Amino acid sequence: MIYPILPSFVTRTLRAGRGALGLIEGGADAVASLTKIASGLWTDHYQRRKAPTVAGYALSGIAKPLLFLAAAWPTVLILRLIDRLGKGVRTSPRDALIADVTPPEGRGMAYGVHRSMDHLGAVIGPIACWALLTHVGASVGTILMLSAIPALGAVLTVAWFVKEPATKRPSTRPFHLSNVGRLSPNFRRFLLAVTLFALGNSSDIFLLQRLEESGVAVDSIALLWALHHVVKSAVSLLGGGAADRFGCKQMILAGWTVYAVAYLGMGWGKSEGVLIGMFLLYGAFHGLSEPAEKSLVSQLAPSDLRGTAFGAFHGAVGLAALPASLTFGLLWQAWGVEVAFGFGAGMAALGALALMAVRPGLLGEGA
Repeated sequence: MIYPILPSFVTRTLRAGRGALGLIEGGADAVASLTKIASGLWTDHYQRRKAPTVAGYALSGIAKPLLFLAAAWPTVLILRLIDRLGKGVRTSPRDALIADVTPPEGRGMAYGVHRSMDHLGAVIGPIACWALLTHVGASVGTILMLSAIPALGAVLTVAWFVKEPATKRPSTRPFHLSNVGRLSPNFRRFLLAVTLFALGNSSDIFLLQRLEESGVAVDSIALLWALHHVVKSAVSLLGGGAADRFGCKQMILAGWTVYAVAYLGMGWGKSEGVLIGMFLLYGAFHGLSEPAEKSLVSQLAPSDLRGTAFGAFHGAVGLAALPASLTFGLLWQAWGVEVAFGFGAGMAALGALALMAVRPGLLGEGA
């Protein structure tokens, strides 16, 4: 609900530069990623999935509405860090929980449904934001405060309706980061490929900034953000099923190829129509690759290390987010938009090459 208006809020209302925007989003993602590693280790050690999931949703729900109090960009940074801390607490346990209750042959579809529903929620929020801005005349501060309503709904839904499988005995192994080293060499090769890709995958906030600078109005950007998530939601269902049928590795490669095309189009496109088209194509990348990536993580990790594997996966992606966003923002400032988006496309190609080293014959290690 608040994400589409965040670039304008930071750069126009608070008069901060793109470097600050990159620091806010990159730093927030980095904090989330570090927390995802810890929560993954924690959930495997104590064999608890639901409690950290509820706590994470609650923490994010508290931080988001408080953005309306921000009078300078450092305040936005602090609140975004708290918001993403909540995301880090919940993500690895939640993804492990999905794998725990789903048979191996259906995990692609399970993660596809999860991502589809997540993106569908991201459709409703921007539409509400657009309606409040254009038809009600609400201020940005009002919208930020209203974001507390869906946040509360998420907390209550997980707390009341999600059923956790019977709790296993807590692990007797030490609760330590070294447990990541117990993951297979094939998983580590996959992690390398994902990290290379993530180093070029800057915050989506820059795509919204690109649309705004091309002349697209802020209220229209909120609507486009919703449409972007419609694409994500629809393609996630298709991508999840395709991952089960054709293989996770193939769908990840397809998604990263679409990403590279969309990034090149966002960098070199000149008209609003081309940029809008590339922005929507970018949504298809998420739908193709996200369910396949999560399904592959669950396949490559044994059940007692599933949370740890998801923590390592999410941690690698998010820790790459800070240098990715900072690099993107600095490249845009120094050498222009073409160089910035071109760098992202190039890193996608490097990640795809590294993914080739993940051997299909070992994809069933965690089944």
